[in-house]
Amino acid sequence: MSIEYPVSHRQRVAGLLTVVTVAFLPSIVASVFRGYREPISSFSDAYIQFRYFNSLIVELTSLALLAYVIGQNRQKFSDFGLTFRLRDIVYGILLWAAATCCYRLAYPTILSTCELFGWHRTAPYLPSSRLGLGLLTYCFVVVNPIYEEMIVRAFLISETTALIGSSALAILFSVLLQTSYHLYQGLPYALAAGVIFLLFSIYYAYSRRIVPVIFAHFIWNLLYHLTQGRVAGHS
Repeated sequence: MSIEYPVSHRQRVAGLLTVVTVAFLPSIVASVFRGYREPISSFSDAYIQFRYFNSLIVELTSLALLAYVIGQNRQKFSDFGLTFRLRDIVYGILLWAAATCCYRLAYPTILSTCELFGWHRTAPYLPSSRLGLGLLTYCFVVVNPIYEEMIVRAFLISETTALIGSSALAILFSVLLQTSYHLYQGLPYALAAGVIFLLFSIYYAYSRRIVPVIFAHFIWNLLYHLTQGRVAGHS
């Protein structure tokens, strides 16, 4: 009979930092760098597809690392709210609708504030608008919400709350991290997206249910790519 030793505070911190760093540090560096430069519009469609394929590999690898760390911590995915209930679909739809309303209400104010302070305003850099509606797009639409919500929402908020005892700080860390790697879209757009991230984080912190958040994120991604794909197809 094997003896199980408790996981130390240091081990949990190391696991959290390892997962977050591997999953998001490259995206943060690239996003901040692009936020201070004009978007490079000369990328070929083939290069855009390669970037998304590479992102998909990173996301799947990061999820595998998350699974390993959770196992090392003697935890289960169900500890982070990853269990399905039929009503999660309803809550996900309601959460998506609320996120859409919040974004549309907040964006004009955020944009006006950015202009008031003289912060740059450029057209959003959205390479996904040139991705089309192929297999790669649909794989990304499915994997990306699981990747982001499991790591930057469920794992980060749960572990941070357990380690420092403050769900408010955990929510803040989650929102700041997720907003930081969306800066490539332009500051106003990233801040407006931050409103959605805040809503998702508050919901998770108090419900401890991640499936509705994943589903809401999935709907958002799917509708966005369907819209952009149709636009690209007629451009």
